[in-house]
Amino acid sequence: MFGLSPEDVDFRRGLLRIRRQVQLLDGRLYFTLPKGGKTRVADMPSSVASALAEYFMEYPAVEVELPWGGPEPDHAREKFPLIPTTTYGNAIRANIFNVDGWKPTLAAAEVIPVRKQGGRWKASCKDSFHMLRHT
Repeated sequence: MFGLSPEDVDFRRGLLRIRRQVQLLDGRLYFTLPKGGKTRVADMPSSVASALAEYFMEYPAVEVELPWGGPEPDHAREKFPLIPTTTYGNAIRANIFNVDGWKPTLAAAEVIPVRKQGGRWKASCKDSFHMLRHT
């Protein structure tokens, strides 16, 4: 999700191309191929296409430049217009999204308990954002 570009969405054919992901290593972000080192094409339901079209209108893509293949300085840098990005136009870190976005949303929906002030979210694989890919 964090490597999605409007270029990856084919509204006419109802397809979503999965071409890259954003990874984090030693506190540094970089682009790399999706899981398994392979790009993919997935069917996109019309409901998802409609939601994405609305999102793209409300939140335009921001060009993000990161190294490709690893965070080390010797890796060539690539630029892609990404959606979503942070308020500052940076790629989103999955761990930050999980703590500051996903878990509070689950708590607001009463799926998980609200985090105690100053505490951590209860760790649970079944409540992770990653689990959406299995639904």
